[in-house]
Amino acid sequence: MILRHGSGAYVAGQRAGHSGADAWHVTVFVSTERHGAGYLSYSLLGFQEAAMLNNCSVTFRKRDYYEFYAPEPPLNLDVSATDGVAFLGEYDYRLRDLSLTAPAVGIEMERIFDGIVSPISLDPMTAAQLAAAYFRKHGKRAVEVLYFSGAPVFRRRAECFRLVWNEFGPVGMKEYPLAPEPFLPTDPDVGLLFCGGSYCETCAQYYRQVTGRSMPDDFTVLSIDGKALLMPGYTQTSTISIDWRAAGETAFQELLRRMRNPSAEARRIYIVPKLNEI
Repeated sequence: MILRHGSGAYVAGQRAGHSGADAWHVTVFVSTERHGAGYLSYSLLGFQEAAMLNNCSVTFRKRDYYEFYAPEPPLNLDVSATDGVAFLGEYDYRLRDLSLTAPAVGIEMERIFDGIVSPISLDPMTAAQLAAAYFRKHGKRAVEVLYFSGAPVFRRRAECFRLVWNEFGPVGMKEYPLAPEPFLPTDPDVGLLFCGGSYCETCAQYYRQVTGRSMPDDFTVLSIDGKALLMPGYTQTSTISIDWRAAGETAFQELLRRMRNPSAEARRIYIVPKLNEI
C-alpha cells in the first residue's frame, strides 16, 4: 500500500486492470466563480472524502463556465489519462457535445450525453410539491417562477412546479439570461419561486437598494438549491435543498460503480430534498 500526499493522504491498493501500485484516478471539473463556490463546494468535499476512502486520487480542473462559450475549436477537456470524470455544476448547457472514453458523473447536470454522464441532483418533482405546499400555506393565489433559461436542470424544476401548481392557480414563467437584470417584485399576493439561489440573492440585494427593505419581509419568497443556508452574507430566505455533501459522496459512488464495471449503464439519480423555512 502507498500513501500519496497532496490534498490529502490516499492509500492505494490493487484493482482489476491496474498494477498493485496504481489507484483509481478521477478528474474533477469545478468552477472558480463566486456563485459556484457555495453548495458545490460542499459536494466537492463529500466527493473528496469518498475518493480518499476508496483509494482514488483526484485532479482538479478549474474551468469557469464562461470558458465553455469559447469559439471554435471546442475546449479540449484533456481527460485521456483518467479512469473517470466528474462535473460539478451546470456544465451540460455549456458543452455542445462530450466525447469521453471514461465514465462521468455530473452534479446539477441534466443531459446524459448518449449515456456518458450519470446526472445527480435534487428531485424536481418533490421540490415542486414542497414549493406548492409552501405557497398554499401562505395563501398565495398565483406564483411567479424565475429560472435561468440556459440550464436544463433549472428549466426542469420550473416545468415540474408549473405542472403541480396548475391545479391551484395561475403560474407565470420568467426566464433570465446568463447575465440577468435584477427582477423587482411588485405584487405581494403573488409568490416568488427562484429556481436558483444566486439570482434570488441578486434580486434581494437590488430590492434592498431600491426600497431599503428586505424582499422576504414584503413577499413570499422561496428558492431551490439551499444557497441561503450555506453562503455567508446571503439574505435569509426559505429554500428547498438537499445535503450537498452527501450528493458529492453519491456522485463518487456512482462513478466508482461504473469504473469497476465498464459495461455498467449510466443512471439518473435524484435525491429527495426538504423545505427549510425561515
